[in-house]
Amino acid sequence: MKPVWKRTVALTLATALTAGLVIPAMAASNNGTDTSVYDKVLGIRKEHYNDSIKLSGGEADFTGEEWLDQSEVIGINREQAKSQFISYQDADTALAAEKSVLDEVGPETSDYYKLLSGTQWDFTMVKTPAEAEKVDAEYLAKDYSGDAFQKEYVPQAWQTYRNEDGTFKYFDEPIYTNVALPWFGNFETTNYQTPKAPETYNPVGYYRTSFTLPEGWDGREVFISFQSVESAYYLYVNGHKVGYSTDSFTAHDFNITPYLN
Repeated sequence: MKPVWKRTVALTLATALTAGLVIPAMAASNNGTDTSVYDKVLGIRKEHYNDSIKLSGGEADFTGEEWLDQSEVIGINREQAKSQFISYQDADTALAAEKSVLDEVGPETSDYYKLLSGTQWDFTMVKTPAEAEKVDAEYLAKDYSGDAFQKEYVPQAWQTYRNEDGTFKYFDEPIYTNVALPWFGNFETTNYQTPKAPETYNPVGYYRTSFTLPEGWDGREVFISFQSVESAYYLYVNGHKVGYSTDSFTAHDFNITPYLN
C-alpha cells in the first residue's frame, strides 16, 4: 500500500499524531546484575535501526521496490519499535488518561495528541504494481486535482467497502486462509530460490487526507503513528518521501516534523 498526504497522512487502521519525545523501550537484566546478553541485544537492535535510516536530500532514500523481493528490509526511516508513549500537558491528565483502558478517558485528553482515523479519507486503488508505477507521480504529489479518489472510511479494510445499498464495491476480493499464503496457486507460480511478492495480481491502495496542527504544537517534534497497516506501505507528506514499512499489524511511528508546512 502506498499512503499519501498533503499536510497530511495515510493509513488503514488507526492513525494518530503525537507531539513530543519518542523514548525507546529499554531491556532489563534477567538477574539484576549480568546485563551482557541484553546489552548485546540492544546493540544489535541499535545497529539494525541505524541501518534503516536512509536519507538523500532530506527525504527517504527508498527505491519503491522494497516490498517486492527485499524481505530483509522491514522499514526505512521509521522510529525504533517501542512501548506506546503519549505526551501530556501535565501529570494529572496523564494519570487520568492512563488509569484504565475500560473507561472513556484516554489519550484524546492530551493537548499533544490528534486522532486522524474515525473519519473519511480520499481513497483509490489499482490492481497491480505495474499500474501503480504509472500513477505514482500523480497520486503521491502534494496537490491532486483529479477525480480518481473517492471518500472511504478509515479504519476499514478496502475489501469491505460497501455501496449505499449494502452491496460490496469490490475494490479487491477478500481471501480467507489460515493454512497458506493467499496467492499460492492462485495468481502465479512460486520460486522458492528467489522468492518475491506477487505481481500478476497485487492491489495497491492510495490514501490521502489533510490535517491542521494545533497552535500549541509549535516548536515540538511531530510523529505519525500507524497502528495496523497491511502489509507494506510508503509514506509521503506534502509530496516528500518520508519512509517505508512492512510488518503487518504492528505499530510504526515516523517523525514527520521536517515535512510539515
